[in-house]
Amino acid sequence: SKHARVLSESDAGASALYKLCTNLMVYGFGQVLGETLLLLDAAGLPRDSLRDWTSHVLPAPNLVDLYCDKMVSRSFGGDGRPVGAALEVAQKDLRLMRGLVDEAGGSSSNSSP
Repeated sequence: SKHARVLSESDAGASALYKLCTNLMVYGFGQVLGETLLLLDAAGLPRDSLRDWTSHVLPAPNLVDLYCDKMVSRSFGGDGRPVGAALEVAQKDLRLMRGLVDEAGGSSSNSSP
């Protein structure tokens, strides 16, 4: 069963901020999977070996397996199946994340989206 947690009883935007924070993990997983697939390809190793690793190391079902399956099979939406959010949504999220870091006094030196 799913568990919901109240993040704030006074900040109506807390849920949206939380979603931005967790989306960063999703984008990070995608980057790590992509870099690993590039290395596997360069080494001449089978792409599907990455799925073997994720399915044995991480408890199933998990988000990493979902993205891994899509990336290993190069299933990026051409078959009509949804892949995930559009690139424009990710760029918007990343701009908002950068704004949060800047607002908190951190540094986001990269000015591209």
